[in-house]
Amino acid sequence: MRNDMYVRALRLKYGHEGYAVWCMMLEVLTDKDGFEFEMTPLNTELLAVDFGVSSFQLQEILDYCCTLGLLQRDGYKIYSDAHKRRMEQQLKHRLCQREQRERAASRREEGNFELGLSCTNGVLDVTNEVSDVLNGVCDAKEGKKKITEKISPCTPLKKKTIKEKDQETLPPTPQGGEEEEEAFLELKKTEAMKEDEIKDILQRKRAGMSEKDAHQFDMLSERLDELGCKVREKFYLMSWGEWGKIGAHIWKVLANIPSTIQDRPAYLITCMRNSKTGRR
Repeated sequence: MRNDMYVRALRLKYGHEGYAVWCMMLEVLTDKDGFEFEMTPLNTELLAVDFGVSSFQLQEILDYCCTLGLLQRDGYKIYSDAHKRRMEQQLKHRLCQREQRERAASRREEGNFELGLSCTNGVLDVTNEVSDVLNGVCDAKEGKKKITEKISPCTPLKKKTIKEKDQETLPPTPQGGEEEEEAFLELKKTEAMKEDEIKDILQRKRAGMSEKDAHQFDMLSERLDELGCKVREKFYLMSWGEWGKIGAHIWKVLANIPSTIQDRPAYLITCMRNSKTGRR
């Protein structure tokens, strides 16, 4: 780039300072939408401070760049046609790569489901077969045959329905006393309810509270929303958490969530269930 004849002309006239200003201007254009920058008087002053030159020097160097065709102007807008072409090609290339990765990931997911296998220990290990192919112990055709033979005895996994996935969020049946079992059965009734019905139950519950309890209710509801709890999960946690009353055990659990936990709603449900059944 520095040996381009137009860039050499810029370097000859303004030295390293001119070349540095042009390079920094390209960096500025790269960060802007459409690779264009509004060179208003205020922006000129701000850029001059950023580049470490006077506003007069900056304007003079940029004008010379426009004369050479390294940069172009359109009113206050300044841009580089050559830079736009380079960046657009790069963006197209990156977009193409991203689409390819997404398609490959989609194919892998579809393939994993179709191949979704349930073996003795729940995992199909073909490490040895792949290693044999890579190390030249056998050719690819023979390696594929070995893997196929290993797959054959396995049973395809069934795809889970939406209802089955939804039921996974339900806490396991408690092993505590009659009071805990009765409370659990009450929560179990919400399994057949729609989200709007559960929201209506929560609203009616809040409407019958005192101002102080309603405030605690809202605080707990907002905190559970922040943690990504769904409506059904929120209902379980709020009902087991005494609707957010001061001193309720759920506040202690919320204050001590390990930072390494990813599925926080499931962690909270487990903790609250264990506290209700006396487990630790």
